[in-house]
Amino acid sequence: MKYEDEITEPRKIINRLNQEIILKIKERSDIAKKIAEIKRKYNKPIVDPDREKVVLSQVRSFSLEQNLDPDRVESIFVEIIKLCVETEENLI
Repeated sequence: MKYEDEITEPRKIINRLNQEIILKIKERSDIAKKIAEIKRKYNKPIVDPDREKVVLSQVRSFSLEQNLDPDRVESIFVEIIKLCVETEENLI
C-alpha cells in the first residue's frame, strides 16, 4: 500500500473530528449566551474566577483519566473560556 492510500482515511477521520470539535465549541458558546442572560438578570459579573478554577480543575482531572497532558488541555480550555466570555460580554 502507498503512503497516500494509507493516510487518506485517517485524515478524513481527523477532518470529521475537527468539525465535531468546532460544533461542540459552538454549542458551548450558545450555552454561554444563556448564562450571560441569567447573569444579567441577577446583576452578576460575566467573569467568575471561582467557576473558571472549578472548570479547569475538572478538565485537568479528566485529561489525566484520558492519558492526556493536563497542562496542554488546560491551555486549550483557557482559550475556549476566553471565547465564551467574549461571547457573553458581546451580549451586554
